[in-house]
Amino acid sequence: SIPAGNGTDKKCQGKLNSFVHAMNASDVFLGYQALGQGGNLNWYNLHEYGIPCSEDLVDCRSTQCCKNPSSQCYLKNPSWAHCKPACKPGAIDPAEDKTVQTNWTCSVLAVQERMCSNEGEDCSETKCCNNPSKQCYRKEKGWAVCRSGCAAGQIWLKDDAANRKPWECALLTAPDAPKMSF
Repeated sequence: SIPAGNGTDKKCQGKLNSFVHAMNASDVFLGYQALGQGGNLNWYNLHEYGIPCSEDLVDCRSTQCCKNPSSQCYLKNPSWAHCKPACKPGAIDPAEDKTVQTNWTCSVLAVQERMCSNEGEDCSETKCCNNPSKQCYRKEKGWAVCRSGCAAGQIWLKDDAANRKPWECALLTAPDAPKMSF
């Protein structure tokens, strides 16, 4: 939405951020593109365009997923990858035509699902928050929480009484955490 100047744009942006994050965590979401000042969102997903996962022995660089649940998409080189049950780095695949047999790198290509933390959960490992209006701040080594903001050295009143001590407030939110800005 176009900023209204009355505070409703923040509410709208928060709802949109939550939706974007939910889509990002789904199995079918590939990406989005925001156009213009709060403009159109174009959603791209596998089912919408009928792009299924790849069959075994078929190039899977674009889908990065395999129909056969016992296979993975293995990279041979920058020009080729295909789905197969196993891959040995540096080995030649005897199933390939002899004219194209070369060593495989065996890097696994896979669409990665990003799991973030809910409010009140430790986010020191995920470094991202399911609530897009929050960021992951470290209290101390081994404990971090999603918060709206944090001031180093201050005690956070939302901590239980037994654990109320000053926060370090190191920002842990990963640079690639989903964000929308208008």
